[in-house]
Amino acid sequence: MQPYVLENQHILVLWCPAGDNRPYTASTTLGNGAQRQAYVRVGSRSIIAQGDNLRRLQELTARIPFDDRVNNQATILDFDLGLIQAHLQEIKSDLYDESRHISLKDLCRTMYLAKGPNEDLRPVNAGLLFFSKTPEKFFPRTWIELVWHKARVYINLQHAYRNRNSA
Repeated sequence: MQPYVLENQHILVLWCPAGDNRPYTASTTLGNGAQRQAYVRVGSRSIIAQGDNLRRLQELTARIPFDDRVNNQATILDFDLGLIQAHLQEIKSDLYDESRHISLKDLCRTMYLAKGPNEDLRPVNAGLLFFSKTPEKFFPRTWIELVWHKARVYINLQHAYRNRNSA
């Protein structure tokens, strides 16, 4: 939040970035044990979401896969540029040469590794899983189990954590 003076009036601007963990709720009462409700905007009014409105809000979240959700506990500085560039070089991407000349922010946007406004660009989970040196910081208790059996590979994915240390 940031206070401003506009036309000799004091105003308070609140920054409320959207996220993928809808529906959001707000207190309807004050004090301990306050009740919370989800609200929707209808015209110029905010009303409590009930019935079909609440169901639609919940469906919005269900449509966003885990790996494409924004991770608000991380920033793009949690990406390792070396891991990103090694990947681009390995897959022979034209973006590899460009990655040496553009900002990390632009590279993340181009590769769809991050979402949000420029003021608050945040990584998506898939980006952190692949291009962070410490994904366990953001995804505790996750791992991949790999079993090789008669020329078939069975993989048990637990939140798609890729353990680089045991590769």
